Amino acid sequence: MNEKAKNLRLKNWAIGSVIIALFLGYACVILTNFTRSPYANETNRNVMLGLWDKTGVGDSHLEVLQNYWSLPESELSLSTENADCWFVRMPGEIFASDWVLNLAFTDGRVTSVMMRSTDGPKPHGAPEDSGSGRGCGY
Repeated sequence: MNEKAKNLRLKNWAIGSVIIALFLGYACVILTNFTRSPYANETNRNVMLGLWDKTGVGDSHLEVLQNYWSLPESELSLSTENADCWFVRMPGEIFASDWVLNLAFTDGRVTSVMMRSTDGPKPHGAPEDSGSGRGCGY
């Protein structure tokens, strides 16, 4: 093998290594920005359970908002696009189902409070449903 071929092979190997390193670095950044480990998400789960305790059947939209705003600092997000179905979500977990607090409203009052996972079933350790059990699809 001549010197020119050896240099070309070494250059190709170096370029390939750099591309793989960039891809792995990008994947790590994406995973750490959009997902949490179950341990790191424990605070968010506890805050969500606190919101569960404060929110009851018969509460108005305003009361639910006040409960949400009074929460300690967390990474929960509230989705209120539909007046009859509100969702409180926590950041995604790696290798786990994310918890979603499902609030159903009728005539501006909470009729159902349910904790579900993003894939549908009730997560392990979630409190019992309260209200009509109608819930909302997501």
